[in-house]
Amino acid sequence: KQGIPIEVEALYPLYDDSGTYTGSLDSYGRPHGDGEVFWRTLKWYKDRGYEDKGRKKYIGEFKHGNITGRGKILYVDDKTYEGQFLDGNFHGNGELILANGDKYSGEFRKGMMHGDGTLISSDYGTISGTWVNDQKHGEFSVVNPSEFTTVAKVTFIEDTCPELKDYKEVISSDVAAG
Repeated sequence: KQGIPIEVEALYPLYDDSGTYTGSLDSYGRPHGDGEVFWRTLKWYKDRGYEDKGRKKYIGEFKHGNITGRGKILYVDDKTYEGQFLDGNFHGNGELILANGDKYSGEFRKGMMHGDGTLISSDYGTISGTWVNDQKHGEFSVVNPSEFTTVAKVTFIEDTCPELKDYKEVISSDVAAG
């Protein structure tokens, strides 16, 4: 049952901050269907109390009070995510753009990069492969335009791997040798 389109300003339990929601509500008064929510980001400082760090905005689908479905979230620090959500987490296909311009496009699960995806980094180039709980997993294709244009195949044996900077030299030497 689709909710009645209505504008409401209320305390919204999103990240324990108050917010303003505009959109449809279900029969229990919870956001349901298409809507928009703005909320504050508060940070607690022991010596001076709460400091308002700015506002966030989400535009998209809600299901019985939860951010679930397709949507877009804009963060205070200029980070954005557009794609699928489940219970307030990035979940399904989406694109995350960080404030520094780095971009991950691919699959997410429970708010983490999980599944096939591509990370385009200003520092490390284009990295494509499979991710498990935000960690690179298995075989990856790496292209670093500032150092080489050949695609290197990097195989990770363990479930987690070192930071990119730790294996950057290995990638370069493998390409040079091949």
